[in-house]
Amino acid sequence: MRPIWTLDEILIPSAQMVSLNDRGDRRRTAPTVKNLRMTAMIRARAAGIGQSERLRLVAWLRFPDARRRDPHNYMPTLKAMVDGFVDAGVLPDDDRRHLQGPDPRCDLLAPVTAKRLGSQMVGITFEAYPFEGRAGTIG
Repeated sequence: MRPIWTLDEILIPSAQMVSLNDRGDRRRTAPTVKNLRMTAMIRARAAGIGQSERLRLVAWLRFPDARRRDPHNYMPTLKAMVDGFVDAGVLPDDDRRHLQGPDPRCDLLAPVTAKRLGSQMVGITFEAYPFEGRAGTIG
């Protein structure tokens, strides 16, 4: 199935990737989360992505090396970016009635990301698909 839209790769410094494995005070990560949210909002608006009532999102992650990773550990990063999509008007809300996902996946076929200004970078590409549901289910 072809995506409804694709948001080209957003490069994030590795140090700004918020992980479920991070320990500590949420106040420490708040500026990073705010920056991720704003970046996603700006990129969605710049790409001219229109509003949808319901979507299923897949997030393709590309890392600076070939180490083994669990892509679900980066859900806090993806959550902040989805909040930015809501801020941009791509979706009315990111609750279960409007959004499925994001489904994080490692892009194993793409080359590793290059350094930018001396920083390791992670690339995130979003693809939107039609909302899926089983017949007879609610929301």
